[in-house]
Amino acid sequence: MMLFSVTRSLLRGAQRIDVHRNRDVHRWVAPTLRELRRRREKMGPEAVVPRSSHSDWNYNAEIFAFGKRLQESFDPNVLQQAFTHQSFIEQETRKQAAVGIEQPVLGVNDNQELIAQGERLIADYVEAFLLTALPRLPRQFVSSVRVALTSESQLAHVSSHLGTRDIIMAAEFPIGEALLASTLKAIVAALQRSSGDERCFLFVRDFICGQLNQRDLH
Repeated sequence: MMLFSVTRSLLRGAQRIDVHRNRDVHRWVAPTLRELRRRREKMGPEAVVPRSSHSDWNYNAEIFAFGKRLQESFDPNVLQQAFTHQSFIEQETRKQAAVGIEQPVLGVNDNQELIAQGERLIADYVEAFLLTALPRLPRQFVSSVRVALTSESQLAHVSSHLGTRDIIMAAEFPIGEALLASTLKAIVAALQRSSGDERCFLFVRDFICGQLNQRDLH
């Protein structure tokens, strides 16, 4: 009985100590947090920087993970080319020339050819899908829907949600709609070269034509 009383007294004493300790902590934590918030507001919003400027950035890992997220088999070199815009090649060439490298070597080509090929593939696949899925829709309406689905803003929307923004290699930053849309076209071409027409068509059907889901055709 005596042991129980002593234990209970010790527990009560410990609780009182914790209460006082917590009060002391709160006395300096709250003012510190207020001061940190005031300084952060005074400095203004942080500047947006490319994801590639972070210390934990691994471009090869990002390229690999992109294909895995989409559950597609890409040739890594072709996929990397799809993300590399001409402006990036020109920027890096100037940087290397500035430090005395007469014949800069980057080891990757730009995606201009892939963009042109992807644009044709998307237009053909989208129209083929619409003619099959909506056989009674007049041809001129099919063309209107195709134009809407392949517009720059729509392709940029799809591209952004696929997670391309942080992987795109371009001189422009932040990445605008034009770069997002053209990158998606290049990715479609890269998939066709890597896995063939069938996988490419299914990709366009799921991610581009799929934007018609629960939308009024009018």
